[in-house]
Amino acid sequence: MFKKIFFGTFVTAVIVAGIFGFFYLRKIKTPVSTAINAIPADAVFIIRSNSADIFWKKISQNNIIWQDFLSENIFSDINKNGFIIDSLIQNSPDIIGLLDENPFFISAHETQKNHLDFLFSYSLPDITKREIVEDFINKSFKDKKKYTQNFDGISVNSISVEKNTKFNYAFSKGIFIAGFNLTLVQKAIQQTENGTSLLQDKNFSQVFNTAGKAVDATLFVNYERIHSSLNTYLENENRDFFSPFANWTALDFSVKPSEVMLDGFSVADISQKKFLNLFSKQKPQNIELTSVVPANTAMFLLMGISDVTSFKNDYSEFLNRKKNSDTLVNVVKKNIFSWTENEIALVVTEPESSDWSDNAYAIFHSNEIENAKATLNNLTDSLNALLELKTDSENYQGVGIYHLPVKNELSEIFGTIFSSITNNYYTIVGDYVVFANSSEALKKFIQANKSGKTLQNDIYYKEFSSDHLDKESNVYFYANIARSTKVLESVLKNNFSKELENKLPLLQKFQAFGIQFSADKGVFYTNAYFKRNPIYKKESNSIWEIKLDTTVSTQPYFVTNHLTGEKEIFVQDDANKIYLISNTGKILWKQSLDKKIKGGVTQIDRYKNDKLQLLFNTTSSIYLIDRNGKNVEGYPVKLPANATNSLAVFDYENNKDYRMMIACADKHIYNYEADGSLVDGWKFDVSKNVILAPIERCTVAGKDYIVAIDSTGDTYFLDRQGRTRLQLQNTLHAPVTHFFIDAEKNLEQSKIICADTLGNILRLSFRDEPETIKIGDFKENPYFDYKDLDNTKIRKYIFLTHEKLSVYNPDKSYSFSYDFKTEMNKKPLFFLYPDNSGRIGVVSKSTNELFLIDNNGRLCSGFLLYGNTLFSIADMNNDGQLYLITGSPDKNIILYQLQ
Repeated sequence: MFKKIFFGTFVTAVIVAGIFGFFYLRKIKTPVSTAINAIPADAVFIIRSNSADIFWKKISQNNIIWQDFLSENIFSDINKNGFIIDSLIQNSPDIIGLLDENPFFISAHETQKNHLDFLFSYSLPDITKREIVEDFINKSFKDKKKYTQNFDGISVNSISVEKNTKFNYAFSKGIFIAGFNLTLVQKAIQQTENGTSLLQDKNFSQVFNTAGKAVDATLFVNYERIHSSLNTYLENENRDFFSPFANWTALDFSVKPSEVMLDGFSVADISQKKFLNLFSKQKPQNIELTSVVPANTAMFLLMGISDVTSFKNDYSEFLNRKKNSDTLVNVVKKNIFSWTENEIALVVTEPESSDWSDNAYAIFHSNEIENAKATLNNLTDSLNALLELKTDSENYQGVGIYHLPVKNELSEIFGTIFSSITNNYYTIVGDYVVFANSSEALKKFIQANKSGKTLQNDIYYKEFSSDHLDKESNVYFYANIARSTKVLESVLKNNFSKELENKLPLLQKFQAFGIQFSADKGVFYTNAYFKRNPIYKKESNSIWEIKLDTTVSTQPYFVTNHLTGEKEIFVQDDANKIYLISNTGKILWKQSLDKKIKGGVTQIDRYKNDKLQLLFNTTSSIYLIDRNGKNVEGYPVKLPANATNSLAVFDYENNKDYRMMIACADKHIYNYEADGSLVDGWKFDVSKNVILAPIERCTVAGKDYIVAIDSTGDTYFLDRQGRTRLQLQNTLHAPVTHFFIDAEKNLEQSKIICADTLGNILRLSFRDEPETIKIGDFKENPYFDYKDLDNTKIRKYIFLTHEKLSVYNPDKSYSFSYDFKTEMNKKPLFFLYPDNSGRIGVVSKSTNELFLIDNNGRLCSGFLLYGNTLFSIADMNNDGQLYLITGSPDKNIILYQLQ
């Protein structure tokens, strides 16, 4: 009986086990679908990660770029949620193992205007793993409200994670589908159940099969949807720059701490009209454009072509302009394509405002540049004759600038790519024809080339491009992100443009982005590179930079070239070496001095022959140097004692009979003639104390007064022979390092003016009447100046502390002020513009920034500029254009063109 019972029980167990095993094995062997099948075809982009947890750690923990973006709410939220999920995953070994078996997909979809929602999809290794995922979700959200609904026979679970935010997930055909948009999850379910898939799109399937399997992640880009999404942000005229571009791109990620590298392939369906297909018959070309474009290039789009004829025909067809009825357009088009070879580009240099029309250049390469020049010039002459126009041309530093008298022809030929070039001025630079909207824009381009300030020579671009971008391509888009913000502002809709302004500090942390496309057997090899580099130096209107042997010591000065009337630059470095630099940035000569220059530099005509020499002093000598860098006969003059102030030069009768006066540590004032000899009959004996302030001269009631003030405030009024002309009993009771004279019609009204260490203004009349004027309270000893800022014959009181510039009217009323957010050097500079408007220059050595404040207390357009020395401003080339010269901490002399 027992045997029967045991046998029956055993048989039953075997049958039950067999039934269980049958269904279990059936469940395991139930085929699952690949996760890509769940992603709706309207995805804007897709990210596939082969190891999601490792990729997340590389991005969130090791990548500085990601850390920068955490200041933005959307990235901060992603980061917070990512770390929460990551911590949960780390406590679930089963989930970690699961994620290592199949790739994880994140796809972005535009579910409503201006808004992207994300879909998460993962293909389970087999159906039994569903319990692992559900158990993980239940534990992770155990305190959250959960409910289930049915959609097309599939259970869709929704968990309330926050107010108005639900996490929705489902399992369909072995695919885990999740997202925060229920409609998007339902759309994915519907797609898997219907058996449709992105892989049925031959273009997507083609790039999908090129993606790497052992990479951090792969990015798939849907150009049709990207274009549609961008339309939300772009102004109407900017929407169709070169749309449609292609179909799909697949790029494999490689993530490093301060950079992201991507490479893969792009597909443009040959049966469709795509921009990239213009290059399907073209061989990739060497990139030589960077040898001519300015170093301050913000962005460029370069097209490399090997067969100009086929490109011309294909481009016309792409633009639907195969049979253009405009005869003039056809003439210009035929002309340009007759000499263009290899490279066509749109280049934009860094603009000062969102109007970047004068920063845009259309550039065409030619292997026969002289022929190109002749052909284009003949066309220009013919059109001028036909339209009865005068020839509009000029010569700039030996380079011709011409004007093709047509409007908007480039955009008619090349589409909206060149729509920013409307007023076709052109020049020849190297082997390139360069078009721009004005001759002034071309002058900047020419100057950048003459001074070697090209992108190819820029150290940051060299580092960016050398190891990460190919030397050949068919399409190359480059953007220096920090320099491109004004361009982006101009193309974005107004509300997004304003938001971009607030992101400037973030954007300036990123150096550049570059992407290249090269035709390769029916597809296009694509590589892209994105680099973080927070070192941003504004070079928007820098003309050239010249490196000295060591750091800059003095303020660079503009001095006159007596042969041309133009300006050159004189400067000294910290090794006491002096330089004369041409207006094109060439060092003409340099020589060593014994010591630092004390004060500034003056030019005199020593021989009265209209040839100028440079006059200045050190503490030990007076120098007079000709324009060839040679000491004039009789110089340098060795001083009897160390100089305590800088040389004062007077020409009493404006007949070039110069007198040069200097005070020394022996308390004497020495008076020299232009030949370096002491003036005979000079009577001055000694001062009570050393004289630190430069000696001044004025005329009151027809008499000359040479005025000196010593360090304790005692005054000395001398005649031309050094005899005492006035004897004052009162002193200024202050350490006087500089002072000013108000010379009026009589002695009573004429005054000496300076300030004490508290900022009180001290005035002493020539009749010995002292006066103290208190204007304001200063936290520190301010630098004081007394200037007529706008040529109105009315001087104002000017105070500069480390933090603030304050200007007061003669009646002590407030005129204007400017607050600095950084510590300033307490030595203002003053400039009178040709329109009689004044400017005040200030330097911050702590931040290497130059400020220029107008006479209304506003920062001038184009500032702040990079530099750390006192600077000079002048019309360098006598053409009405002002230039600024300064020094930088990296041994450079920098020339800027001002607006």
